[in-house]
Amino acid sequence: MAKLKTRIKELRLELDMQQAELADIVGVRRETIVNLERGKYNPSLKLAMDISKAFGKTVEEIFEFEDEDNSRLKEFRFRWSDAWNSDETAIDTILETSSNGMIKIRIISAGTPYTIDLSSRENEFIQELEELDIKNWDSKEYYQFCEDGDRWMLYVTYDDVHIESRGSNGYPKKFDKFLNLLDAYLGEKIFLRNRKYIQNGIKGAISKTYKPEKYGTYA
Repeated sequence: MAKLKTRIKELRLELDMQQAELADIVGVRRETIVNLERGKYNPSLKLAMDISKAFGKTVEEIFEFEDEDNSRLKEFRFRWSDAWNSDETAIDTILETSSNGMIKIRIISAGTPYTIDLSSRENEFIQELEELDIKNWDSKEYYQFCEDGDRWMLYVTYDDVHIESRGSNGYPKKFDKFLNLLDAYLGEKIFLRNRKYIQNGIKGAISKTYKPEKYGTYA
């Protein structure tokens, strides 16, 4: 859906003009100018032309329609490192979206950049995240423990759901499946391949209780 963006406030402040002054010039109430500046009101063609004339600009220079970001996924931040936050071992991500439907997760792993393109797979990705029960990851009772001082944090926002989880020296039950999911969407196995320190920590932590047939594998 297109949203109207205006430069009314910007141009008005450049001229040190009050909202009431502009309203008087174009023959409307001050509340109309307020709503125009807040993007809550679309002007008639006549009003748009009157406002443009008041600023000595064309309609196109003041009013512009832009597509809204309709993506479901609004935030995805995953950071995983050793206790010293070493860049040599750290993994960090950031989400990028655009009005043309582009949805990408930018990744830095051991100093190397990667990209997961979710533009045509967003719904599938969200569904698989939900199957990993990430809503309940913010628990201090982890299934997997290690003594290596690893730290992780995960922030995810989609639809009306917001998740903030973090931990150290331990991992939720399906943490390994989460890593494998990211690798699958990336098409490369970077989340464990470049993480020998943490990989060994996880494997050592669960060697006594881990059941591959129930929770999945690491490779």
